[in-house]
Amino acid sequence: MDADWVSAYSEAATAVCTLGLVVGVVVQFRQLHQQLSDVKEQIGLTKKAIEGETYRHLEEKFFHSEAMINARYEAARDLLELRRIIDSAQSAERVAFVKKDHHAFIELAGFFDYIGSLVRLGMIDKNAVYSSFYRKCCAFWQAGVPIIKDRRENPKEGESQDETRLLWTDFESLSKILREEHVKTLAEVHPHEVRRGDLKDETCLEVLKQEAKIK
Repeated sequence: MDADWVSAYSEAATAVCTLGLVVGVVVQFRQLHQQLSDVKEQIGLTKKAIEGETYRHLEEKFFHSEAMINARYEAARDLLELRRIIDSAQSAERVAFVKKDHHAFIELAGFFDYIGSLVRLGMIDKNAVYSSFYRKCCAFWQAGVPIIKDRRENPKEGESQDETRLLWTDFESLSKILREEHVKTLAEVHPHEVRRGDLKDETCLEVLKQEAKIK
């Protein structure tokens, strides 16, 4: 009888210990899960803070820095002149003009290419970019296509075709993304109307004229 009691007591004690271990593991797991959730939340908040700061820096640079204002002004004037030449059907003059250096437009293209890279990498919100840069980005892209095409197809000394054909691909992608966002935005307001995302010629011209007056 004593042996049976000892055996039963031993089994009960073992069960209690096992239950205690299980409870301890569960508690530790819950604590670890909460810690991971807290870390994840903190990372999310940090990412949002970095994203917000990056976006504010981009807006500040584009709209307020003297260097970028000069680039926008000069690039707009260049592109308006290019449109004039194209409209006048002066092909020789057009070819010569396109092959100029266009430093201001190249600087602006690099800026939008950088934004496009950030959007592609998920480092800034494309909706925020759309609200601030849709018209300007698309106007400069659409009007600057002849210059971009020439640079891609005609490498300079020391460059290869493999390098130049990839020039400003994120700028191009950004323009496409913003046009798609524009279509989605309009669809929410007018769901039964077919909309286009690219700027109409007159709108593109209007944006360029506005940019050519910012100084």
